[in-house]
Amino acid sequence: RMVDASTASLANSVHIAGATAGWILCNMVLYAVRRGRLHDLRASEVLMRHLDPHPHFALVFAGWLAFLLLYAPVELVLEAFFDCAVYYYAYPSARGAGFLVERKSAACESKVQKQLVRLDWHRFKLCVTGKARTGRWVGHAIIVNLPHLDVPSSGVKHWPWKQSDALRILLKHMHLSEERLKQERHWRLSESRRLRPSSRLRRRTRRRRQRELRQNPHLLRPRPGPRHFAPTDVSAEHALSAHGTREE
Repeated sequence: RMVDASTASLANSVHIAGATAGWILCNMVLYAVRRGRLHDLRASEVLMRHLDPHPHFALVFAGWLAFLLLYAPVELVLEAFFDCAVYYYAYPSARGAGFLVERKSAACESKVQKQLVRLDWHRFKLCVTGKARTGRWVGHAIIVNLPHLDVPSSGVKHWPWKQSDALRILLKHMHLSEERLKQERHWRLSESRRLRPSSRLRRRTRRRRQRELRQNPHLLRPRPGPRHFAPTDVSAEHALSAHGTREE
């Protein structure tokens, strides 16, 4: 009975995995065709944009698969009630990705007017030194990788990190503490290497010294030979008396 139950659960898991993979594949084809039609692209071009390899391809591709799980119902609701479409964008240089809800109306000529909401997660800069007279933060900038919301038509960018002073100060202290820890680790590592040079460094120094000696033989110091001392008068007299002879 236990074997039958485990076999049934395994078969059920296989069926669920197969159905999920089929659903994602259908949504992938639907997304490529629809976005290609709305943006004057071929479906193959849309797929190649999402399958183009880059250093953070695994995370971005996993986000796209999660997006495709809900693409069909979300796209249906946006099309029926708001005359909009949703897209998935990857930002390889910024190490992230995001979702974009865009108007389909032809009356919106500019790109800013078409874009309603952007939900992104990628790297961006945040000034943390202080506020200028105009109210904007200026000075030293830190680089963070956090989820944020953009509303291009309203001028809202990187919400809530750039709108909340408390969150900005919190990120500043967290970043500075991480920088201090990195500096301390680097200092300790450099001190340990300085006090205890590695065997590789010792071998490298020995090889360099041997190479210099082969190129410049005059640097070799001759080994000191045995020392010869000339006997004094007293020692010579004792030596001769020991042999039974004496100088006349």
